[in-house]
Amino acid sequence: MRAQQVVVLLALATACGRAERQAAEARADSLQRVLQHQQDSLKSARAKATADSLASAQAASAKATAGKRREDSLKAAREKAVADSVSAERARPRDLTLFNSTGLTVGSQSSVHYGFVLDSAADCLVHGRIEVQHDPNPSSKSDVQVLLLTQDDYTNWKNNPTRAQITPLFKAGPQTVTTLNTGVTQSGTYNLVISNLFSTFVKKTLQGQVTVTCHGLQPRQP
Repeated sequence: MRAQQVVVLLALATACGRAERQAAEARADSLQRVLQHQQDSLKSARAKATADSLASAQAASAKATAGKRREDSLKAAREKAVADSVSAERARPRDLTLFNSTGLTVGSQSSVHYGFVLDSAADCLVHGRIEVQHDPNPSSKSDVQVLLLTQDDYTNWKNNPTRAQITPLFKAGPQTVTTLNTGVTQSGTYNLVISNLFSTFVKKTLQGQVTVTCHGLQPRQP
C-alpha cells in the first residue's frame, strides 16, 4: 500500500514538473514573440524614419534646386534686359543739324563752314542737300563748291584754298545742287564747307539742310 502511494506521489510530481516546464516554455515563447515584435516594430520605425528623412532631404534639395533655377533664370533675364537696353541705346540714331536754311547768302570770294565733333569712333553719316537758288541775272551762275574736311585739312585749306594739299572726305562742285551721303567713323573734328571763293563778283543764296547722324554717339558742335 505504501509503495503504491509513493508511485502516485512520484507520478504527481513528475506531472507537475512537466506542466511547470511547459508553462515556462510557453512564457518564454510569448516573451520571445513580444521581443521579436518589439524588434520588428523598432526596425520598421527606424526604416520609416530613414525613408522620411531621405524624402525630406530630397524634397529640400529639389526645392533648393528649383529656387536656384528661378534665381538663375531671373539673373539671366535681367542680364539680357540690360544687354538689350545697351544694344538699343547703341543702335539709337542721334542727330546734329549742321546746316538748315531757306535763304542763306554767301558773298563773293567768301565761304561758310559748319563744324562738328565726334568724341569717339562711331558709325556716323553726313547727309543732306544743298541747293543754290536761281539768280535771275542771266550772266550769273548759280553754283557753289561743297567740301567735308577734317580739322587739319580745313586749317590748311582756309590758309591757302588753291594750293593746300588736302584729302577731302567729300568734294563736289562748283554746281547748283549737291547731295551728301558720306560716312564718318573716326573720332575728331570735322567741317562742312560751302565755298563761293571762286566767284569774283556774284553772291549766292542757298537753301537746304545737312545733318550728321550717329549710332551710339551724340555728335556735338565744337
